[in-house]
Amino acid sequence: MAACLALSVATPTDLAAQVPIEAVPLTAIVTSAPPSITLNWPGLAGAPFHKVFRRQAVDTSWVLEAVLPGNATEWSDANVVIGEIYEYGVARSPLFPVLDTVCVPPGTEITFSIQDAENDGICCSNSFGSWTLSACGQVQASGGDFGASEQSSFVVCGTLPAPL
Repeated sequence: MAACLALSVATPTDLAAQVPIEAVPLTAIVTSAPPSITLNWPGLAGAPFHKVFRRQAVDTSWVLEAVLPGNATEWSDANVVIGEIYEYGVARSPLFPVLDTVCVPPGTEITFSIQDAENDGICCSNSFGSWTLSACGQVQASGGDFGASEQSSFVVCGTLPAPL
């Protein structure tokens, strides 16, 4: 019977509410009756999704307002008040959670490698990401604070198979 090893590369909750570097150029249409702001952006073939963020001018952090399909090019905000100032960001970066699953027999020795082209890992200096490998209801390996690459070796589900 195989054990399924699940890889999750993600950003923590506090970063998920921040607009990533790969922001999308926007235009806005403001309507006063009823009050609303409609955002428009150019489409991009193959975009995985669009995340819409908003904050008021006095706020220091962004709030995730919507997650839209990759083919979306518009979003309307009807939760606005005339006279208030709002800032918006739309992201279509694949830098948000990545999930993958591979099934292998329990006891399989695995070496997981992750590389970063920026040579600063996915945590700490310019980002707040992490990676986790889970199987058999437990974390097998995790990390994120590295330079150009990181490796972790482990036995899936904790034990080597008995020799024949």
